Amino acid sequence: MLLVPGGADAALAGAVGFYEANGFKSEGVAQLHRGTYRIVMVAMNRDHSATDTNVTIALNLG
Repeated sequence: MLLVPGGADAALAGAVGFYEANGFKSEGVAQLHRGTYRIVMVAMNRDHSATDTNVTIALNLG
């Protein structure tokens, strides 16, 4: 889990952009893959704040 500045939509878009720039392909909202690696991400404003967001990234192999 990462704590990032900004709202959840912007934080999630930034995280997806990072992984796409590193060779991952989008297969749905906040779901990406590259080879046998799969990533699923969730972003939620921290304590209902628009200025801090928790981004959770799950990586699965296989």
